[in-house]
Amino acid sequence: MEKTASEKAPASTKETTSVKNTASAAKEKINENLEKFKKIPAVSFILSVFKNPVTGVKKGIAGYSDFNNSWLLPVIAAGTYTVFNLIFAIFRTVSRPASLFGTKKAGLDFSLLNKFDWFQNTIGNFLIVLATIAAIAGIYYLAGLIMKKNQLNYFRLVTIVSVASFAWILTASLISPLILNVSAPIAGAIGYAGMIFSGLVVYEAMSQELELKDDKKVIVNIIIAASIALAITLISASLIKSSTNSIVDSLNTLDSLWR
Repeated sequence: MEKTASEKAPASTKETTSVKNTASAAKEKINENLEKFKKIPAVSFILSVFKNPVTGVKKGIAGYSDFNNSWLLPVIAAGTYTVFNLIFAIFRTVSRPASLFGTKKAGLDFSLLNKFDWFQNTIGNFLIVLATIAAIAGIYYLAGLIMKKNQLNYFRLVTIVSVASFAWILTASLISPLILNVSAPIAGAIGYAGMIFSGLVVYEAMSQELELKDDKKVIVNIIIAASIALAITLISASLIKSSTNSIVDSLNTLDSLWR
């Protein structure tokens, strides 16, 4: 009986085909899950703002006028910052450099985590980001009340600040730290770019929300710019505090380099 083409094929070819089919199926599954993830309302809103900073906020803000709908975005923002910062803080803490004379090899020393400030790097950072978002939205809300904008909705303002903050959070707590060891100037530039992007999104969206025009638009946003600067200072101070142990440990290793 004559064999079919598949039966005549070498075993290695069959294995290669099987691997390709498995990889293709896995890729399709990943793409399918990714599409489902993108369709989650909060995720879709965030992505739309990255793509369309002005119109994305206008189109997505309508469904965030009460606590039940608006609490998730600030929690995601604070959680994202906390997780990325925690990962890099742990890595900085446990990293151990090699000694000059080779008596000690570079590696990871997890015993150094005994000195790690877990509270500050988890709950502390999480609450700082939440408080910062609430404070910035609160200042805009107060400005609106002063200008007698009685229809102003605080939860919409919280949502605007939250969704705008993702650009700065991702650049400052993920992208910049990854690039820092390669090029500090580039890492700094990326961090500033994220901060400027977030600031401009807040500026435009809040001006629309509060119907700010002419002189009022400039004055109110100058006040908020100062608030954002204060928020960045607080978060930066948190980052510095969370990495203090690792910096001290790194300095202490200078003594061990000669051993």
